[in-house]
Amino acid sequence: MFLLLGLCRPLFGREPAQIVISNSAYAYNGENGAWEQTRGTLTYFEDLLQPYLFVALNETLHFKAGAGLLLPFNQEQKIVEAYPYVQTKINFEHSSFEIGSLEGRHNFPPPILDPLVNLTPRIRVNNTTQVPINYETFPKGIFSHGLYEYGISYRWFEEVVEGEIYINWQLPDTTNHRERFDAGLINTYTWAGLPLYVGIHYWHNGGHENPHPIEVTENYTAAAGLRNKTFSVLYLASYYLPNRSGGAPNTFGQAVYGEYNLELGRQWVLTPSLFVSDELITKSHNYFSVEGDPFFRVPFYLGMNVHKTWPIFKGTDIKVGLVNGLFLPMATSPFSSLNVRYDQMIKVDFKYAFDV
Repeated sequence: MFLLLGLCRPLFGREPAQIVISNSAYAYNGENGAWEQTRGTLTYFEDLLQPYLFVALNETLHFKAGAGLLLPFNQEQKIVEAYPYVQTKINFEHSSFEIGSLEGRHNFPPPILDPLVNLTPRIRVNNTTQVPINYETFPKGIFSHGLYEYGISYRWFEEVVEGEIYINWQLPDTTNHRERFDAGLINTYTWAGLPLYVGIHYWHNGGHENPHPIEVTENYTAAAGLRNKTFSVLYLASYYLPNRSGGAPNTFGQAVYGEYNLELGRQWVLTPSLFVSDELITKSHNYFSVEGDPFFRVPFYLGMNVHKTWPIFKGTDIKVGLVNGLFLPMATSPFSSLNVRYDQMIKVDFKYAFDV
């Protein structure tokens, strides 16, 4: 392969290809006394090695091919898994198009898309309150999609507007593989210095490839308001259909969400956040995002996250984080010392590229 790339060098330019090796080692631990209302207790000790070939045919057309190798150091799963990574990307002046493996980084707030998705290749699911599909049979445990996404994405980025529309075809770990996908539309428009934001997310599980008692499960979520890298002030709405054909009640919910990233210098960041659902007023309502952080399925959440990043040298960072919160699991619940979230995270990222 290297000989072939060398022979093709005049066709591509001075630097036609690179071998890129990225490695992410991380530990994420969650402790809580009321996880049944949110997640099952989870602890990740994993190492993700992702070597791939990057070829820039020209400024417009880029190609990547490789694999992600996951080494999980836990008690549930001791098998190394490989995730294919193949992407064709077309770059335009103010937009780009990806097909194959997606780059992720969808600009959704945590109540719509769990931040752990950007950390782990698979988000572990222990009970039906996380992804409520108890009619499926899972040979190796219950999982939703994580870091690796496969589909189509179109992004635009101009001076005052940026956004994305995408569809991610998920790979569920089920005995009877049924179609599962999610799609998103995100757009931010800066007007008079205000970052006007809208985000819409759709999640689907079902289809007719294999017969099931429940044909289709759907989840719609949306956010509108102000959002940039520093702060978010958003109105949220969700609509969850456990069974689109009927037989189970659909659930509607609304909420308001705010966060602020306060940079203190020396790579310290404090992030206070507040989430309030209308479940406090209307008991039949429940804001619910299948792929969101499950702590934002509760009526009330008040958080204060702390992160610190140490750049070791070019391409290598160490990040330590504390994800803290106080929440009500149900609208009628009194505050309790059990309703405190305290997650810990340490993550080391390494990336190195060399020409071939």
